[in-house]
Formats: sequence, structure tokens, C-alpha cells
Amino acid sequence: MSDLETPSDWTEKKIEDMAKLQKGITYSTTDYTDADRGHPFITLKCISKNGGYSARGLKFFSGNHSEGHILHKGDIVFANTDLTRNGDVVGSPLIYRDLGFIKPTLFSMDLSKVVIDESETNSKFMYYWLMQSGCKRYMINASAGSTVLHLDTKQAVRFSSAVPPLPEQQKIASILTSVDEVIEKTQSQINKLQDLKKGTMNELLTRGIGHTEFKDSPVGRIPKGWGVVTIDESEIQVLDGDRGNEYPKERDFTPTGYCLFLSAKNVTKHGFKFDEQMFVSKEKDEKLRKGRLVRGDIVITTRGTVGNMAYFDDTVSHEIIRINSGMAILRNDERSYSSRYFFQLMRSPSVKTQIDLLTFGSAQPQLTIGVINSLKLPTPPLPEQNKIASILSSIDTNIEEKKKKLQHTQSLKKSLMQDLLTGKVRVSVN
Repeated sequence: MSDLETPSDWTEKKIEDMAKLQKGITYSTTDYTDADRGHPFITLKCISKNGGYSARGLKFFSGNHSEGHILHKGDIVFANTDLTRNGDVVGSPLIYRDLGFIKPTLFSMDLSKVVIDESETNSKFMYYWLMQSGCKRYMINASAGSTVLHLDTKQAVRFSSAVPPLPEQQKIASILTSVDEVIEKTQSQINKLQDLKKGTMNELLTRGIGHTEFKDSPVGRIPKGWGVVTIDESEIQVLDGDRGNEYPKERDFTPTGYCLFLSAKNVTKHGFKFDEQMFVSKEKDEKLRKGRLVRGDIVITTRGTVGNMAYFDDTVSHEIIRINSGMAILRNDERSYSSRYFFQLMRSPSVKTQIDLLTFGSAQPQLTIGVINSLKLPTPPLPEQNKIASILSSIDTNIEEKKKKLQHTQSLKKSLMQDLLTGKVRVSVN
């Protein structure tokens, strides 16, 4: 059997051969209520990018409903509409798990429930079958609209793909479910570590280590032995990028090259992200006067999404990096601040609040060099800075290790789905 050959005991089926669709409840926002008085209500925002559940979209509903609008454990719904630019959500499925509420869970008109016959089709297999990349492309093509995509459900149910016999469906679903359980457990560990980091950061950057006496300051209560200075009063430099005639134009960028030229996608609220990269040549780099990073620099975004920061330490593999015109560089000489402490401090609630208050512009928020220089920094002695940075950095390291595990498991799931849902790799059924 070649890689593209369908197993002889698999059958080509359409969605409509295996299921009927039940559209969700037509509602208005006046039907929303609180948890005590309403039914849990699954909405479009409950579906994550490319499938799965997100709690951020859960609402509570007090209007009328029928038996068909109730979700039971194992039921599948998918998105009929999509507000994202790239169609990340339309057609993406969610498998319902009991949320633990007393009242039954309902679902909105932006979703369709996939009603299947469990004697012929395994619901978990159906969920993964609907997550195939080919199904996703089909759903996007079956949608229309400019700002909001609307799925043509009559066309959607005509998507077809090969389906194995029920025992093999069950085995495939079991394997992929076990991988999903690892993904969920790892994500839960990351969330708990991030909560721990947030609480620990707030404690250490306001109360320090072992202090019993405190004082009022421009940034709130701090240990008596600490000072408060603005960035302008410290030895930290705030550096702009090059905005002159040699600033790169679209034609100067290449997907690989000598100097990584940062875009807004590379500097996130979680640090550097290099999924998408653009480079300029050595010749172009040498013509630019300002904006090149050195190790230990912090990059901060100053236009659009302001206040995102990334630390150019030894973990970053790129050697030659420049900022774009919507960023600035914070360069520390280590005389008054430990660079690791300074990076943690710049991401603290105290500094974040100042940035939010001082940012101006509604259509295009901006953060100027002058505003950055005015930021007030609580300043412990250097030995205490190093201790604080060490504690927070150890939590960061743990979070990064968990994120790498998560990425590895997600990659494994993707390859397993490709192999198992096409029959390229067969599973043994006892």
C-alpha cells in the first residue's frame, strides 16, 4: 500500500452519511444571565483556533430551549460563523465534556451539533475526523462573507473522507485522546506556573526578601531600604531605531539572510517569538546607524500593541538583530541594576500600570522615549536584585521547559492525526 492508498476496508463517507446537524439557539444578549439563574451556554468564542474548548466564551442563558439544544457528554458541535481574518474557527469542532453545572448545557445559533449514531460512528473519532486539515480547508471554502464568515451548512455536510470500521475508529480515538490528555495536563501545569510567577513577582517586587519595615513611595509601599528612580535618572539608556533614508523597504526583506529585522510579531507579551522572520542583507545592515541589539538589551514595543518586551540574552540563537521603527531598546550597564532583575521589573504590574496610564493615542497607541524615561523603578540593593531575579528566573525556566514539552506533544498529535486518519499507519484491533 502506498502512502496515498486508502485501506480496502475503509469506506468513503460524507458528513451527511454519518450525522445530522442541529442548529443552536437563536438568542439576544438580553437572554444572558448569571450562573445561579441560567444554563451554561456554549458560544462561538468557546471554540479555540482550529478546534477544542476555550472557557473564555462560556455564557449563561435564561431563554427558551428545546431538548435538541441540550449538550450531553461526548456531543460534538462546530462553528457556523467566524470573526477571524484567516478562518481559524469556522468549521472547527468542539467535543463537549461535562462542565459540572447542575443545569444542562445549551449551545448558540453560531454552532451546529453533530448528531451521530454511536452504533456506527464513534463520537471521539468523529471529532478528530472533523479536525483533519482537508476538512478545515473544505469548511473555509464552503463559507462566505467579508468581515464575518458564514458557513453554508448544506454544502458543509458534503465533505467526504475515508472512514475505518467502528473498532478501528475506537482505537484511533483512544490513541489521540491519550495525547490530548497529555496536552491538557501540560497546559494546566503551565497555567499554574504562570499564576505562581504572577503572585511571586508581585510579592518580591513590592515587599522584597525578609523585610519587616516599609515606607510609602511613588510606586506604593516598598521596603524601607529601597529607593525609587526614573529610568532617566538611572544609567539605563533608552535607544531608538534608525528611521532615516536607509530604513528598509519591502523589497529589502528576505526570508533568510544576515540580520534579523524584528517585526511586531516577533516581540510578544511572552517575549521573543520567531515563527515568522524577515532579514536584511549585510550591506543594508551596515548602512543603518541605530537600532542594533547587543546581548542584555531589552526590546519594548512602542506603537500599536505597546509595552510588549523581550530579553536578548544568550538563549536567543540569532546573533545580529535590529529593531523596527515601532520599538525601542533598553540598555543596562549593570552598575545599578542586574539585567535579569531589570527585565523582571519592566514586566511587573507596577511598571505595566505606568505604561498603560502614560500611553497615548486611540487609533494607534504610542509610547514615546520621553514616557519610557519617566517610568519609576523600585530599586533594591544589587545583592537583593540578584536573589529576586534568580527566584523569578527559575520559575520562567520551568515554564519554558513545559512549553517545549507542550509544543513537542502538539507536533506529535499533528503527525499522528495525519497517519491514523488516512490509514497510512494502521492500528491493531483486538
